[in-house]
Amino acid sequence: RNLDIEREKGIQASKLAAIGELATGIAHEINQPLNHLNLAVSMNEIELEKEMPNLEKIRYHNALCLEDINRATHIIQHIRDFGRKENEEILVPIDVHKLIDRSKYLYHEFLKKLRISVSYEFLAPNPYFLGGFNRFEQVLINLISNAKDALENTSIKMIVIRTYNHEENLILEVTDSGTGIDAETIDKIFNPFFTTKEQGKGTGIGLSISYGIISAFRGNI
Repeated sequence: RNLDIEREKGIQASKLAAIGELATGIAHEINQPLNHLNLAVSMNEIELEKEMPNLEKIRYHNALCLEDINRATHIIQHIRDFGRKENEEILVPIDVHKLIDRSKYLYHEFLKKLRISVSYEFLAPNPYFLGGFNRFEQVLINLISNAKDALENTSIKMIVIRTYNHEENLILEVTDSGTGIDAETIDKIFNPFFTTKEQGKGTGIGLSISYGIISAFRGNI
């Protein structure tokens, strides 16, 4: 029981660390619709000050406002869902392509700021697996975060997220244009608290937690 509690604490700590690292990009994602809202409301104010306001323009700006409100609400709800505890006993069918698309809100702007390009190759005709949505998204974010760190000192900064089916398995690959992992290190990467990063830059729990999550889904990483 104590091991389960400590494991859950580790998972939640990993989520908080991921949100903290991605905070700048998330703030930008929310700031964009807020700027659009400000502009649209200002345009409506200008129209209303006219002797004969153009109602069509006002309706158009109001429609843009509603669209951006929904976008900001969606992003905030997504962050709340990502951070909450998920029932580990419930495994549901998940479309990995939809999961990847939804997850872009968390990392797209962050990687763009670092000038890291991300491309997607959705090659799996059957993209479904049994798992937990938030926990699998945590694995994806951990892999992307590690890929991002591997590109810190490279001139070509590229991440490819690819899916395909092999026999009866659904495969998800996150590859980067970094230098790779040497043979001495590769056997240790899933060990709790093992990291090759400088102090303060990594905790060494992201991959070990990812290993535990994928194992719980009866998968391999």
